[in-house]
Amino acid sequence: MNNDKKDLHAHGDCCHNSHRKSELKPVPVGAEANYICPMHPQVRQKSKGNCPICGMALDLEVISLDEVDNSELQDMMRRFMVLAFLSAPLAFLIMVGHFIPNFSHEWLDSNSSQWVQMLVATPVVLWGGWPFFMRAVDSIKSRSLNMFTLIALGIGVAYIYSLLIIMFPQTASDFFRWYKAGYLF
Repeated sequence: MNNDKKDLHAHGDCCHNSHRKSELKPVPVGAEANYICPMHPQVRQKSKGNCPICGMALDLEVISLDEVDNSELQDMMRRFMVLAFLSAPLAFLIMVGHFIPNFSHEWLDSNSSQWVQMLVATPVVLWGGWPFFMRAVDSIKSRSLNMFTLIALGIGVAYIYSLLIIMFPQTASDFFRWYKAGYLF
């Protein structure tokens, strides 16, 4: 590198302005707020909502001293706590056999056990996944598939596949029949 160019850059004669310190001005309390997408700064609006491109909740463009509405965070935390409470017995039921020696798996493999597991999992999938499903529908409508579409697709396909296998066990692929019979090992 040429020493002249190195000296120019070292002395602050740079070709862009990113090295300059930005001036932060305080926003007065109660000032009109603009909401912006953290991933897509071109998406701006005057009210709260979701980004039409990625589905993320819009944030305040400028930090204010006002109380910030965290209703989405509170809703997700409430869902998480309720779903953790509902999922714990199901996880315990499934995993207990792996930790207790000589535990009989016969009941877990029975059709009635599978229906009980599906019954417990249904509110977890439907209520817990509802915000993801709604944002996935919005992303499909706007023809801008995003992470919410991927999450909803994963949740939905896994749930529907599990339901179909419980309802029609004869349709399970050979892989799962061999795995269950222990032929893969």
